[in-house]
Amino acid sequence: MSFAADLERIFKEGNPHMTLATIGVAPVYGEFNQPFSDESGTSGLGSEFTGTTAKLGAVVYNTAITILGVSYRVKSIRPHGGDSNLITLVLEDQS
Repeated sequence: MSFAADLERIFKEGNPHMTLATIGVAPVYGEFNQPFSDESGTSGLGSEFTGTTAKLGAVVYNTAITILGVSYRVKSIRPHGGDSNLITLVLEDQS
């Protein structure tokens, strides 16, 4: 089995670590990271959604995406590390 096929098995419904996003009318599962801060003052960057290139490869800047009932717009798109099979969408909250 290829690495890309393994990713498709990971980024799917039923995996409790994945979050459902809606892009247009299409459901897409991925890893959703939200901004955070803690008592020590450490903070995370912004909201990000990471998924497979197969599912997110056609997403463009300013695309609307809904995650957990919150509306976002894609403000940048970047490869996930050195892996061309994954894409990270940097999101801007529209609420």
